[in-house]
This record gives sequence, C-alpha cells and structure tokens, in this order.
Amino acid sequence: MRQKYYEKSREYHPDRFGLLPQEEQIHALEMSTTINKAYRTLSSKRERIKYVLEINGIDFVEGSEKVPQEFLIEVMDINEMIMEFKMDPENDLKDDILKQLKRVDDELNEGIQSLFEEFNFQNKDEKQLLLIKDYYLKTKYIDRIVSNLDN
Repeated sequence: MRQKYYEKSREYHPDRFGLLPQEEQIHALEMSTTINKAYRTLSSKRERIKYVLEINGIDFVEGSEKVPQEFLIEVMDINEMIMEFKMDPENDLKDDILKQLKRVDDELNEGIQSLFEEFNFQNKDEKQLLLIKDYYLKTKYIDRIVSNLDN
C-alpha cells in the first residue's frame, strides 16, 4: 500500500504541475489531497472502520455519540484509578491504568475480529454494522482516556 501511495503521490504532486494551465494545477492539488486522505484512512485501523461505517450509511457525529452503558460500567474501575492518579500523579498508577486499558482494548479486538472477517460488503447486515459502530465508539473512548492521561 505504501509503495502505491508514494507512486500516486509523485504522479500528482502539485510541484510537477507548476508550469501547466491553472485547471491542471487545481486538478493535481485535488488529487494530491484525495491521495493523502485515502492513505491516512487506510493506514489507521480506526479510520478504516469509521470509513466503512460511513460508506454503509451508519452516520454518527464524533463526540456526540454515547458509549454503551455496559461498557462504561466495565471501565468504571479504570476511571476511578485515573481520578486517583490525577489527584496524585506521583503515585505508580499510570502503568497499571495503561495495562488495564490495553487489556480492555485487546478484549474488544478479540471480540470483534470474527465479525470483521465475516463481514459481507455485498449483503450488508445493519446489526453487524451497529456492532462495529459500538466497537468503534468503545475504542475511541479508550484512545481518549490514554491521550488524557498525559494532560
């Protein structure tokens, strides 16, 4: 994939179109933007999942979607550890928190892997898509917790 990206990137790099008519320069810039966005999407598991959901009609607005309640209950102990860590950053809880988050993330990945393998793009099952959406929201929640640990 990376090789194809570099190939297309070179082919449509705007600098190669500097002496051509403006219409071709604009087209090259648009293609370059599209190629870069596609590469970022395909390079990130989370972004690929979001893209698959979007092209299959599962709409959601980042930040306004609710993580399933049972998942929040499942990670309640981790959130309590985080509050304790935030009140006393000198304690040794950060490593324990990260290990717990990794465990939860691994369990999520393990639980959804067969669904990804079985997903049929020709015969889309809305129930499967909603399960994938739940997975996506849960993993984004974990990502936010990890990024907030350092803030």
